Amino acid sequence: MDTRKRSVDGLDEGRNCVLQRNACSKHGGECPNSWIMVPQVHDFLHQFPGDLQQMIIAETVVPTARCIKQVFDHCYDPWTCQDGAHTYEFSPLLDFDSGMAPCTPSMCYTSRCELIRKEGYKAFFLNNVFIFRSNHSTSTRPLFFLEPEHDREWLHDMDFLGRRERDYRATRLLDFIDSPNLRGKGSMEFQLRLARFDDGSYNNVDQYRYTIRHLVFMVGYEGMPFCSLAFQYNWAWALTVDWKTLPNLQTLVLDLRGYSYRQLQVPELPQELYDEQLESGAKQMEYLKLKSLIIYGLCSGPKYWDKGQHRRRMEKLFAPALGKWGTLELRDQEHFVNW
Repeated sequence: MDTRKRSVDGLDEGRNCVLQRNACSKHGGECPNSWIMVPQVHDFLHQFPGDLQQMIIAETVVPTARCIKQVFDHCYDPWTCQDGAHTYEFSPLLDFDSGMAPCTPSMCYTSRCELIRKEGYKAFFLNNVFIFRSNHSTSTRPLFFLEPEHDREWLHDMDFLGRRERDYRATRLLDFIDSPNLRGKGSMEFQLRLARFDDGSYNNVDQYRYTIRHLVFMVGYEGMPFCSLAFQYNWAWALTVDWKTLPNLQTLVLDLRGYSYRQLQVPELPQELYDEQLESGAKQMEYLKLKSLIIYGLCSGPKYWDKGQHRRRMEKLFAPALGKWGTLELRDQEHFVNW
């Protein structure tokens, strides 16, 4: 018979576990895996071997991976597709993650004890597919033609807006080479949201954020017009990540549709400005040894579609980011549509 004493404040003296039953901020008050918070289940978990404990906790805290094509609204057969989930339970709108997939495990069960906290965060950052989506202005560029040097100045002046409108969660969990002042702190938007919705889940991220293995970057939101500034001045925001800090990265999906969409801009910005950003970003990725690299939008539209020389150039540009058996997939469309 177990003779350990349980104190009135919920402290299990035998295992030093704080048995809390906090409301779940990630799922509107009730976790889909709330069974793990039952005291009897929690006690039973500690009786398993270490490997089995890790497996159970990982299954609890790590969401099912989503189909990448569905993320980009480009999976035309979700009924038979086996590439991941096609529906997803997002956070409530009045929450830190603001209607997006959470980027930290729920504190309602990771706060229960040191075992679940440690193994839960470890499993989450190793196995979760992090999807970061920039939130850009849809205002258009003034309809007047500029000299090439003025175009360059204009794009440079818009850099501050691009950094401000990055996914605020990415600014905390990732390091960007053009924003060293945000490392370990996050953007102003992140800090404002943290002050309002802080549940303590970001207190533990620094120990695990450099272990991320799966990343997806998106520009804008569904139905965003092609004339949006996002596709003009900040289409390559993901290429400014400091990849040297992510040695475990295996899967990377980049939304670089702005490279091809420049064909639709009035006036069309010079290609050399885009090539400079693309080549600089690809050079930074040489530190990676990816198993899978998927890039949207480098060879789309009438200017690039079915152009073998251009496609081979893109493949050669990003090939150094692959590991020994890594694969590169360029996903494009002949005609521009809202993916």
